[in-house]
Amino acid sequence: MLYWIKGKVNGGKIKEKKNYNPDRHRNSFTYEIKFNKAIDLLKEIAPYLIIEAKRKRAELIINNYKKVTLRNGRYNIEQSQKREKFYEEFMSIK
Repeated sequence: MLYWIKGKVNGGKIKEKKNYNPDRHRNSFTYEIKFNKAIDLLKEIAPYLIIEAKRKRAELIINNYKKVTLRNGRYNIEQSQKREKFYEEFMSIK
């Protein structure tokens, strides 16, 4: 299923997670996409999100994430405060 999603999204990485107890657990995988591709995917799926909190969080990311997240990761005090406010607003949506 992850390979199908990766093909539809046209990007990202599938990573195998370490299985510490193969006798009791099956291998597991994660799918990872970053920044622009993740936001583009959210834009596509947001109208179909049924759970209101998830839809609101998706809309918050779509509308504000790029404004508060610098690509180089170097934040001055004002930028750090904006990013922290964004995080607190994101986490307050329940």
